[in-house]
Amino acid sequence: MPQTPEERRIDKEAARKAAEAAQAVFCNQVDAVLQTDAGKAVFKYLFNICGFNKPSRVETSTGAVDPIGTTCNDERRSVYLQLRAHADPRLLADVEYAAQKEIKKEEKNNA
Repeated sequence: MPQTPEERRIDKEAARKAAEAAQAVFCNQVDAVLQTDAGKAVFKYLFNICGFNKPSRVETSTGAVDPIGTTCNDERRSVYLQLRAHADPRLLADVEYAAQKEIKKEEKNNA
């Protein structure tokens, strides 16, 4: 038997509440990970390999933008952005600051 508009509204509301609850659990799990040294190391690693602090655009030797390379960099970066969106900014700040500090130190040593 088909659902009434009221039943569909109730089902949508229940689904929305379930999704919000699941997201809250995931956010808590991400924060729990970020509170451990191992978790901070993993996030710092992801920060670096996903290119969060680097431009996405890839240029060829002629200066033209490489759309495939740029798209790949954008997608790689989006992995970190998606995880980052679920983390407490205060916990994430320590990780990102440490990662940027290491990058600057490496750049200084390579110069």
